[in-house]
Amino acid sequence: MRKTNLKGAVLCCSLALLSSCSNENDDMRLPDGTAPDNVENVNFTTLDFPQDDGSVSLNGTGAENLLALLKKTEPDRALAIGELNITDAQFQEIKEFTDALVKDCANEAAKYKAIFNWVSTNIKYDFADNDPYPVFINRKAICQGYSNLTKVMLLTQDIPAIIVNGYLYGMGHAWNYAYYNGKWRVCDTTNKGDFDAASVGTYRFLAPTQTDIALFEDDEFTYDFRDSYLNIAQVKQGEAETAIPFSVEGFRIKSLNPHAPLPENITSLYIGKNIETFGVSIIGLNLQGKNLTDIQIDESNPRLCSYEGAVYEKNGANRYLYYIPGKLECLSLLPMNKVEKNTVFDQPGLKTIEFAEGTELIEAYGVEKCPSLERAYVPLNTVIEDKAFYDVAPNFEIIRRNKTGITNVYM
Repeated sequence: MRKTNLKGAVLCCSLALLSSCSNENDDMRLPDGTAPDNVENVNFTTLDFPQDDGSVSLNGTGAENLLALLKKTEPDRALAIGELNITDAQFQEIKEFTDALVKDCANEAAKYKAIFNWVSTNIKYDFADNDPYPVFINRKAICQGYSNLTKVMLLTQDIPAIIVNGYLYGMGHAWNYAYYNGKWRVCDTTNKGDFDAASVGTYRFLAPTQTDIALFEDDEFTYDFRDSYLNIAQVKQGEAETAIPFSVEGFRIKSLNPHAPLPENITSLYIGKNIETFGVSIIGLNLQGKNLTDIQIDESNPRLCSYEGAVYEKNGANRYLYYIPGKLECLSLLPMNKVEKNTVFDQPGLKTIEFAEGTELIEAYGVEKCPSLERAYVPLNTVIEDKAFYDVAPNFEIIRRNKTGITNVYM
């Protein structure tokens, strides 16, 4: 996967010289002065993309997908307290109470049932502090609090438990999965719902979208269930150019939405045809990938493609700007009929933008909150609305030009 492609390296360097940041004598185009029609053909790489390894693509409901993953997950991973806000003293107090509650229970199944019944019966549904200890003391919470306390009480008895967030009849909800007697149970103490996880049809109204623990882990990555996808939760280590894996435990990875900062040495990511999303609003990479300068996408990816380091969504023949690496300084855009509001937003390191021939309109606030942006290269016939460039560098200038070069400068 990390074999160097020397031919690709030479081509990459040559292309970089031809399409570096624009100045008065350089229009950031391919050698013929045009933007490419076929985006995929300009992705020269120095790292091999992850290849299809025949892994299973999870295409079922959220509940079906999570169940398939849990069958391969070591149950002991669900003994971790995770990100719950609770002190050792508070945990011990809840443990002492739970020990007394289950003292006459003969096995794990009986302990699980006793805990399930106590939480379901004694916690009142009300808006309150949902951390597990306040729920335990005050006896009130919404669904998140029910799930937080249920998990802690189960963990005091060494019963693996995870918190799941998702939807109940289309409304946001939280509940648990618990493991005992070699099986996973779906545990909704808020609504007194208790189901065999293997019988998905009995709880089809519950649609899980994410878990509170990593389901799998290796030396370089951790993996969880996020937005109903098998997701890269953390990149623990890697080289400057790091390839995102194609699969784990026989399942295809479809999401790249990290919840922890990428190592500072990683500046470029190489992504195969498996990744379909960077998560809702791209929050993961925007927050955790601040040192990225470049992302390359395998040309066979059906949903995403890359051009000059940025990532686009595919929609037939159209390409829509999807993600800009946080350390990318020179952004060269593909043609688009209209640059809508906030197309380029909150890019503190961005210094130049080139808009391609064929761009018809840049709307007000099309480029916003880019305080280092000094220059935009805009085709002569592109309409620029008032405040199209907002919150940019004090010395910002617009350079109008056609394919042959500069025509005028507008401050």
